[in-house]
Amino acid sequence: MAQTTASKPLSIRALAKIYQSETGAPLEALTPIDLEIAAGEFVVVVGPSGCGKSTLLNMLAGFGEPSGGEACVGDVRITGPDIDRGMVFQGY
Repeated sequence: MAQTTASKPLSIRALAKIYQSETGAPLEALTPIDLEIAAGEFVVVVGPSGCGKSTLLNMLAGFGEPSGGEACVGDVRITGPDIDRGMVFQGY
């Protein structure tokens, strides 16, 4: 019999990402976003190229550090990759 773990809610609070351009100017890849995703809820992120979808997903997977705000799984802040989440790119 397969074992499953209970899912936990995902809380995103003012999560933002700013890169520095080659000229040194700030490049806002993701403006601050707030989002609550309930445990077990299925969510789709849709938008045009360059709007920050991959940046958001990279930070939620723990592969990128936000410039501001935070994301938490349950009560635990996402600070790096962990076994409770993953990311699959559309080319695979």
